[in-house]
Formats: sequence, structure tokens, C-alpha cells
Amino acid sequence: MKTFRHTTAMVCLARLLPQAWGAPAFTDYDCASVRSRGSIIDWNSVYERVQANLSEKPVETDFSFPRGLEYLVVEAGLETEMTRSYSIPERSREECPLGSLCLLILYFYEQVGQSHWDQDVVDLIQSLLKSHTTLVLGLTRWPIFPILAHFSHFYDTNDPTLTCDHAREGVINWVECRQLGRQFLTVLYSEETLEQNHIRNALAKEVLDCSDEAAINASMSFDECPVGLFFLLSVGLVSISGALAMTEHVPGYMSITDHALWNIPFHDTSCSPWPVWHALDMFYDMNKGSWFRPGDRKYKRLYSDWNLRNDELSPLVPAHNAFLSPEWTAQASKQVEGLVSMDHTGYAEALLAKSIRREDEEGPFRPMVRSLIHAAQAIAAISEKKGLARRLAYVVLLYGGAWAYLLERLVRHLSSLHVVYPLVVIAIGEDAANTCRELSAGDSPKAHIPVICWTPDTRSQVHRFTCIHALLHLGIDVIYTDMDTFWLRDPTRRILSSAEGWDALFARHADADCINIGVFHLRASAATALWMSQFVAWYYENPLEIDQRGLHLFLGLHAERITVSSLPSDLVQIRGSVLNDTNEVVIGDAGWEGSFSKMLVFHWCHQPIRVKEPELNAAFDASDNLSHHNLPVSLALSVVSAAFHTPSDVAWEAVQKLRQILEVYKTSPKRRTPCW
Repeated sequence: MKTFRHTTAMVCLARLLPQAWGAPAFTDYDCASVRSRGSIIDWNSVYERVQANLSEKPVETDFSFPRGLEYLVVEAGLETEMTRSYSIPERSREECPLGSLCLLILYFYEQVGQSHWDQDVVDLIQSLLKSHTTLVLGLTRWPIFPILAHFSHFYDTNDPTLTCDHAREGVINWVECRQLGRQFLTVLYSEETLEQNHIRNALAKEVLDCSDEAAINASMSFDECPVGLFFLLSVGLVSISGALAMTEHVPGYMSITDHALWNIPFHDTSCSPWPVWHALDMFYDMNKGSWFRPGDRKYKRLYSDWNLRNDELSPLVPAHNAFLSPEWTAQASKQVEGLVSMDHTGYAEALLAKSIRREDEEGPFRPMVRSLIHAAQAIAAISEKKGLARRLAYVVLLYGGAWAYLLERLVRHLSSLHVVYPLVVIAIGEDAANTCRELSAGDSPKAHIPVICWTPDTRSQVHRFTCIHALLHLGIDVIYTDMDTFWLRDPTRRILSSAEGWDALFARHADADCINIGVFHLRASAATALWMSQFVAWYYENPLEIDQRGLHLFLGLHAERITVSSLPSDLVQIRGSVLNDTNEVVIGDAGWEGSFSKMLVFHWCHQPIRVKEPELNAAFDASDNLSHHNLPVSLALSVVSAAFHTPSDVAWEAVQKLRQILEVYKTSPKRRTPCW
């Protein structure tokens, strides 16, 4: 993947450009969680109507204005004798700016198709475009760029300032670069074949060469051919956004595309021969994976995936304080420290009182928010019943139904280890939720560990962070492990003793200099809770970033190469460290060394499902067969020989099989290499 050879020019230009709008942290760009009480309309239903005819490739969709919604964009669209003290279109734009923008563009082009030009609508569209960054407009669920790409097919112009036919001898040969760009996108939208891939890659290199040259002298390029620069930098933005290790360069590209977006009338861009909107249609797919950037949807994220408003992230802090504002920060800090210091009885009483007060003042919690508070209350009750000094929960995320059966095996295994803290399951999807509820109800005769279920309304991996964020703000310590990990013995005491003097401990790759988020511990405190709030806000606002890379830098740990687009200037400093990654908390791909007796957790991590699932089941088989002997798997592995056959004893056969599996991953010490 290629980046600009001269990023300095972009940085200098970025300093001269107007700063992006100051939206509050965790703004609901997708309008997925707009308060229903007093809302103009259910914006999720509006979105469904806009998306109803969306084709596999968005630009091939025959977009049209949804009938009956005219009143959301123009005053004359709603026939009523009632007098109102407010304007519905204005309220719509306040409630859901990007949804309104989507409707306005559809309405505008429908009117233009009927030979009617509405300058007021044009001005509204331009104003809304200018109020948002290319990043937000591209990565929202609202198909703004695909709609603009679709309608740009129907208009053209001979205006030399838009075609740039006169600018063959400028910063670059604009005519030649335009032809290359149009060829590139034609190939991109055509049926994929091996030959087409070769052509596409060759054209992509030439187009990016044009981008490089134009960006070296971006200010002069904008004067010569503003729409041309807009197009070339949009292609560059798509290219750099697809290179996960190069997100540090995104702000430079973004600053120029923002400048062009805000200063070139949108319809001029549509009429020009430069396929700007088609390039940004590709950018629209970067976090969706529908056609240009395919991949497993669960590893991509939309703003709407979070499905929590910024006033719900810390559910007991008053909603009138803006998320991460000084007032919010002060209240959240005071609350966490107060909750952490309470005994279990006082904690439960405080949680109940604060919940009632919040609901009296702000209205009832949504079920997914209330269930987070119920989870904290359950953790406190279990801790008191067991006489535990601290409130701590193990947390796992179960996505969908394919591995639901493994949750029952996990619960049985943890019960056989006699772990003392409850298990919080983030159950994504109905199958996962049903399995969790059965285990929580105690329907499994061999499961003794308390199971607490939290089921968010959207299917997304981001909910490991929304859940953990809430638990930290409710004063609960966390030990998180992925579902593809196996505990050879209870790691709790070792992790907590290693955490003395630290706020956070993460697993690490034994062959590299970066953390792994498959296993980690976070201690609840004001600092840790606010640090996690900053991370959640950063992760939300930057959908192209990888959680693991961001967390590594948020922890302040050394890494030779890891970079991200930006970090908060006021980042809360916490004390972060790593777990032993060579023998105690190990990753199969990275290898391990030492003895089974010291191994705590084995993580299959990047192994394909066809490998990790049978091997994980083999580990649970060993655990099930040893449960009658009250023998930890780590100890059994230490005493059995991988070459020793004991066909008459099923328990030891299972242990022997597991040992053979784990020894395949054993290696001599590896030299750490830089993470990407």
C-alpha cells in the first residue's frame, strides 16, 4: 500500500485549513438512538426506507425520495390546520442532521429532474455538508456519497474550471490524471476477474502517483483544479484507509478533502467529469464491507453499532452534563471513587438510590442500560454472599450461535476450577442470549459459577468495550478473556498479584512488541474509568482504527512502529503493564516456552476456526474428564507424557491429546519484532 512521499506539505496545509466542527464526543451521527420521547419521527424507519432499494453496489441503486416524507425537508410538505411553534424541517435537521441531509439531496435531485431548482435546498445541503467531515459523511450509515455518485451520472458541464482541460502543464497533467482516474473506477465497478485485478492495480498506482504529485503542492493544485484535487485526494484517502498500519496519514488526506468538500458547491462536483463521489462511495464501504471492502461484518463498525447515547455510557451520571466535559468528568470521577470505597451492602443501596434519582430526573432507562446496572447489583450481591473483599467479574463476549455450545462448556470448566467471581457474558444475538439465559437460570447441573447476561441491541464486537466501560464506571473490576482461550488453571490470583501497583494488565504477543486484547485486567478507579471513556470516545470517532493498536498507545507502552491518526491531547495517564507472555498467558501463533505447570491461559487467537474449534473442544474434553479427579489441567499435563498411551483411561487419553496439541505450539525463544 502506498502513501504520500511528501506528507510535510499536507501537514502544513492542514494547519491553514479551518478546523472541523466541534461536535460533542460520541455524537449519534447515525441517529440510531435518538430519544423517542418528543422525536419528530423514528429515524431508524426513515433509514430503512432510504436503504430499501440499495443494490449490492450502491451507485447502481435507483435512489428516489421516499414518498410521504416531504414534510421533513420542506415546510409545504405537511398539510395540516394545526399551528406549531416550531418548524418540522428545522427540528428534523437538529434531531438528525445526516438523515436530513440524505433526504434533502434526494429531494433536490427529484426537483431538478422536474426542471425545478430550489436554491434554498441547495444552501441547506451545502451548509450540512460543511458542518461535517469527510470521515463522518463517509462512515455514517446514511448513504450520502452513494446517492451523490448515483445522480452525478445525469449531469455534465463544459466549465473549464471544473473540467480543467486547460491545465495540462500545471502541477500535474490534469487531463491525463482525470482519464486515469475514470479508467480506474470503470475497472473497479466492473466484474472482477484476474485480468481486471491486474489492470486495476496498475491503474491504482498511476492514480496514486497523480495524488502524490498534486499533494506536494496542494495549495497551487487547488487553485489550478479544485475538483481534480478533490478526486485525487479522495482516491488517496481510500487507499490509505485500507492500510490499517498507516492511519496516522488519514488526517492529512482528510484535511484536504474536507477543504474541497466545504468550498466546492456539491452540484459543481456532480457535474464535473471528475468521479469524486464514486471515489467517496468506495470510502463509504470501508466500515461496511458490502462490495468494495468485503470482510466479516462483525469486525467492522458503524456509529450505530454502539447503540448507546453519550448520556448512557456512564448510566448514573446526570444526563445534562455533556460526555467528557469538565462537569461530566468531575461527577463521574467522584461517583466511581465513592462506589469503589463502599462495602457491598452500601454499594447496592447507593446503586438503587442513584438509579431511581436518575430515572426520576431523566426518564426511564432503556432495557440495555438498566440491565448493566442490574449486572453490577448482581455482582455486588454475589460478592457479599461469598465474602469477597472486592467486586470483580470475569467477562467474555459470545457472538452469535455458532459457539453458543462452547459457552456451556466454558461455564462447566470454570466451575470445575472453583473460580469465585461471577461470569458476565456479553451475548450478541438471540442464540447467544438464549444460551446465556439458560446457564444463568442454573439449568446446567454441572455449572456452579454465577452467570450474568448482558444482551445489547446490535450485533457488534464494540460491546466488549461498552459493557466494560459501564462496569468500570459502576466500580467493578474486570478480567476479560476471549471465547477462544482456555484456562489451564484459575489465573485470578496470579493476575491480581501481578496487578499490584498497576491499573491495567494486558496479554502480549511473545514474538512482538504489542499487546493482545484477548486477555486483560482493569482495576476500577476514577482514573481507569475516565481513561476508558476517552478510549471509547476515540474508538467511536475513528472507525478505521484498530482497538488493539489504540489501546497499546493509550496505555503508554513502548512500540517501535505503532501509530494512529491521533490521541487525546488530555489523555488520562494510568499505570499499564503486560502479563507474562512466554509461559503464563500465551498465544498459540506466537509460541510459548517453559512448563505446563506455569501455564495459566492458552489463546488460539489468529488460528482459523477449523483449527481452533476442535482444539478448544479437546481442551474442554480434558477438563470434563478430569473434573471427577479434582485435578487441574495444568498439573495433569505436567505428569502425562505426550508419547505415553493409556487406552484404558479416558481421562488421561484426553489429557494426552491436549498435551500433543499444545506442544505443537511450543518453540524456542523468539526475537521480538515490531508490530505493524
